[in-house]
Amino acid sequence: MMVKDAVRRHGVMGMSEVRRSLPEEVSTAVEKVGWRNLCDMTEYSTEKLRSNFRVVYERIASGSSFGSPSPNDTGTREDGGSSLGSVFRLGPRHSGSR
Repeated sequence: MMVKDAVRRHGVMGMSEVRRSLPEEVSTAVEKVGWRNLCDMTEYSTEKLRSNFRVVYERIASGSSFGSPSPNDTGTREDGGSSLGSVFRLGPRHSGSR
């Protein structure tokens, strides 16, 4: 929910405020995925961006490097024990409106 709330609160031009308001790992993941991509997401791109964000965030949180993704790294894991928690959770009806 942190990223979703930040998109709503700060909008596309608010990356500097986002850097100050989110935890370092989340802010870094947001930068790598692309703040504008997150702000401009639609109901059609939400799942892909969410999956990409999850992969990036988990690599940052675990201290892994950003080399080529492994063949088994689909970014679609939905286990409840993930360290991601509620950082980036969007409902199925998210329409991309801010």
